[in-house]
Amino acid sequence: TRSRAQAIREAYFLDIFRANPCVVELRDTLVDGDHLLIVMEYCTNGDLSDYLKRASAPLPAKLVSRWFVELLVGVRPRPHLTITMND
Repeated sequence: TRSRAQAIREAYFLDIFRANPCVVELRDTLVDGDHLLIVMEYCTNGDLSDYLKRASAPLPAKLVSRWFVELLVGVRPRPHLTITMND
């Protein structure tokens, strides 16, 4: 099915980005019948959304700038892979 193909493709690209320190690490992939299981690195403090919900004040510009650079490094264009980011 289309969703299965998309999940397999996502796992493939997560594997390619495995060495990038700005991307959550793919630990393993497993197939269980019709299900593809993607095992990711555990983020102790949650994701960015969790962090922003806990913030009691606006984030410092320096921190936001650093995160933005990390985001750009993590998703920098890779035309030879024909990747379209959807997150």
